[in-house]
Amino acid sequence: KINIELLKNELAQQTTRTTQQRLEALTSLSETAIDQIHEITLALHPSMLDDLGLLPTLRWHLDRMAKQINITPHIITNNLAARLHPEIEIALYRIVQEATTNIVKYAHAKNVTVSLSKTDSSLAVVIEDDGKGFSLKEIEQRPSEHFGIGIIGMKERVSILHGTMHIETAPDKGTKIIITIPMNE
Repeated sequence: KINIELLKNELAQQTTRTTQQRLEALTSLSETAIDQIHEITLALHPSMLDDLGLLPTLRWHLDRMAKQINITPHIITNNLAARLHPEIEIALYRIVQEATTNIVKYAHAKNVTVSLSKTDSSLAVVIEDDGKGFSLKEIEQRPSEHFGIGIIGMKERVSILHGTMHIETAPDKGTKIIITIPMNE
């Protein structure tokens, strides 16, 4: 964008109206691209995750989602006073983000609940909605290129944390994603 502005200034006296319009269009396009990159960066790893931790960031994410669509978010926590390891926090944020993206896209839910419960040995994360659900068997039988990439990404993140993920769902029954992560202090 800076180079386009410098070029516009250099050519201000030498260019035609059409050239000036093209440069203005390039400036506008670069501003749009910068805004989109900022939005993507914020969505992938909001700075508040580093500054404030997982719970405030999840609340922010769910409140932001609720403003975009007609859904009521709930967060339930148990024994989660301290911050988690940064790798765990970003992975869990991205897992919840993917799950809620799927809820928005497919579930047509009215409520979404994210529960986090920590013990000395594990962290349980449950993401539940009251949407239309789906047939997990049908999804898993699809060819890999048609299998939900979001679910694959969630499973990979859970696996990296040496955890387990289980999905309970059925048509017209909503969906519950149960994640257990071992906590090695």
